[in-house]
Amino acid sequence: MKYLYRFVLLFLCACVGCMAVAFAQSDLQTVYCAEQSFSLQIPADKTAYWEDDVGMTVPVGTPGYVPFIAVLRRTGEQRFHNPVNYLNNVYREYMEDRYEGNVGTNPCASYEIGGKTLLAAHYHYAAGGHNLVLSLMIELREDGDVEYFAKYQEGKGEETLALLDTVVRYYQPDTEDVDAALSEVVCEEQKYSTRMPAGLTATFQEDNGLRIWGGEEGYVPNVQIWRRTSQLQNPEKYVREDYTEYMKETYGERLVGISLHEFYDVGGKQLLGATYIYRGSSGASINQIHLVEVREDGDVEYNARFLNDEREATLEILDAAVRYYAPAAETY
Repeated sequence: MKYLYRFVLLFLCACVGCMAVAFAQSDLQTVYCAEQSFSLQIPADKTAYWEDDVGMTVPVGTPGYVPFIAVLRRTGEQRFHNPVNYLNNVYREYMEDRYEGNVGTNPCASYEIGGKTLLAAHYHYAAGGHNLVLSLMIELREDGDVEYFAKYQEGKGEETLALLDTVVRYYQPDTEDVDAALSEVVCEEQKYSTRMPAGLTATFQEDNGLRIWGGEEGYVPNVQIWRRTSQLQNPEKYVREDYTEYMKETYGERLVGISLHEFYDVGGKQLLGATYIYRGSSGASINQIHLVEVREDGDVEYNARFLNDEREATLEILDAAVRYYAPAAETY
């Protein structure tokens, strides 16, 4: 029975992407959690409210009843030091104490949901005459780790997990300081939005995507964003081999340095990336960081180009572009 239950959970998670399309194509509304300074996008026919000891709660049906989703943001000292232990031991013990040991657990694993890879564990138990499931998912973020709770009747999780996909996909931390320092950028051509430091400009070119200019338009420093029209079949090979070959063909002998890395921590996310150094037309050495974000709603490529003394300011632009990237609700 344990293995059958695990198969059902994996099947439900696999189905989330298909059902999430229906939510993504429906009208979405933005709801703001003033208690923890973040916003969510949820279907227009849903509601959301803050509940102490639970978090920002989004009922799937009738408020106050199962099924529902809850979101908690952890900041500062609340951030996870060992999320795997938390899921496998700390929270499992909490559930066992609460439900007198009558709890079955599917241990921590990685799950793809909302275009992100999250750590998750599932706890199944009996309460109120019903067999229930609590799926707890953790998103590790520099701006505050997030816990997503999805509680639903066993065997009836499709709609709940599809709603969870939308909540995870459009979660956005927000503070007054961030609002003052950043301005919104909307790319109508590729149907997404992000943010950039106030006072900068951004332009779109059909063959190059959106560029956020750190100084004068047409020159470094700049950050480029390109939403791919097709998913990468082998993202790691693309970053390590295919894009490197493109850089060699483009710059030839002017490409003087390549530093390959499997992951970069940017904007609270882990992205595949590599760094290149090439000589520009003036002979100056230009750094280029190339990153790929693998997402179910369309993979995204980022390029940051800068001179050595422009590194810090350019990386701030890149961090904001990655952190606040959000696809539009309509299908791209």
